[in-house]
Amino acid sequence: MLRRLCTSCVLRLHPSSFCPICFSIHGVKQPDREPGELLRCSNCASLTHSRCAPSHPLPPFPFLCPPCSDPTFSFFSPPPGSRVSIDAKMATALLCAAKIAASSMAEAVRAAEEEAGRRAKEAAVCRKRVKEALDKVSAVAAAAKKKTVPPPESGKPKSTA
Repeated sequence: MLRRLCTSCVLRLHPSSFCPICFSIHGVKQPDREPGELLRCSNCASLTHSRCAPSHPLPPFPFLCPPCSDPTFSFFSPPPGSRVSIDAKMATALLCAAKIAASSMAEAVRAAEEEAGRRAKEAAVCRKRVKEALDKVSAVAAAAKKKTVPPPESGKPKSTA
């Protein structure tokens, strides 16, 4: 299913794919960052690096990610009074969303290719079955035609009495 999403929605729909504070993608090696422990938000599927969480005790204490802990949270809110249309944090969030979208599209392409291959195989099997069925019908029709055709007349004249 094709959906057009804004950048913020891409991030909100993939909370377990990235850290909502540093915007690093989970599962991708980054040379300047150690993997570290991840904190799972108790309200959503978000995963935050423990080193990124603002002075939060490690589990079992409940943890809320920034989007869940702040009702006014936005991935793209410029600092108050700022004249800069996009700052480094927003650029990082935008890049993170782009990587998630690219990964999602690549997965969709892979799934579509797999489905196309499966359907092509099914079509080949169906074509083979149809050909076999047509050959069988043709053979049955030919056999039936042989049975209904009268034998050719012999060269003997018919007797008239």
